[in-house]
Amino acid sequence: EKTKLRTEGRMGRGEKSGGPKVKTVFVATVLFMLVVVCGLVYMRIAGDAAHHTGHRHAAPRGKYVGGGGKELNKRIEDDPESVAIATAYNGVSHMMMGLISDITKRQYAQLHGYDFYVDNHLFKRGGTFDLRPAAVLQHLRDHDWVWWTEPETFVVNPIKKITDIADSGYDIIMTRDWGGRQAVTASMLFRNTVSCVEILNLWSESLINDEHHDDLRSFTLVLESRPDLRDRVKYVDQHEMAAYPSIELADKSYTMDTNSGHAYWKEGDLAVHIVNCIKNGRVDEMGCAGIGANYLHKFEANYERLVKTLDRLIK
Repeated sequence: EKTKLRTEGRMGRGEKSGGPKVKTVFVATVLFMLVVVCGLVYMRIAGDAAHHTGHRHAAPRGKYVGGGGKELNKRIEDDPESVAIATAYNGVSHMMMGLISDITKRQYAQLHGYDFYVDNHLFKRGGTFDLRPAAVLQHLRDHDWVWWTEPETFVVNPIKKITDIADSGYDIIMTRDWGGRQAVTASMLFRNTVSCVEILNLWSESLINDEHHDDLRSFTLVLESRPDLRDRVKYVDQHEMAAYPSIELADKSYTMDTNSGHAYWKEGDLAVHIVNCIKNGRVDEMGCAGIGANYLHKFEANYERLVKTLDRLIK
């Protein structure tokens, strides 16, 4: 049974540099150019899709955007259940991934009649340890299901509905990696129920109070302390919603470990979660972004094929 309770989550190089002043001006110029470029990229991605951070990006019911931006009646029926996709990100590295992955989520939402939210405004409210539950809680009352996706999670297969894995007998649908030994919080589907709201509030409190503020640790602690709520969580195969990239980088900052028990993306999988790319002990942001661009290309190719098929059916 749905709950309509309004619930808030608690939420240079060169030896002769010309002196410090020149260095300062140079750095400031580079940063300014970076900001300008990021701004232009953002506006290009946002376009006229009403992509205003923190606001609802509703898909036209019973419509899809075909070639050339022309709206046509579509052959894919809107999902009978109300679904929202939510994400949030902050910082240069996450912003890069978020802007790329948003393209896949926005077009996917438009195709199926879902709503899409970018909740970056949550970073302005102070503590952000409980970002995940806070983002879900503010939308759950208005939807049957909310799909939380981290910026590193990309939709790749546009034809597959997230509700294909929904189960009304559970409140949370998620997956595990490491051969089923560890839960994955990068892609989680939440159902609008009283018990799901309780889990989210407890997770939020645990995140705030835990000295490590670790989302996975805190979520696990909540379920361990409440066996009755633990039974409300269903785990599906990793291929269903958060498979890992099935490519490797030449510099080995990201490689596939076939003995890890992880599931690696294959054709037909709905989404891919791009885990950290590590180079010399540090996160290789550009490497991860390159992997993201690869899966964006796959999504766009799949989406274009789908749109052309629908266009032919309509004609």
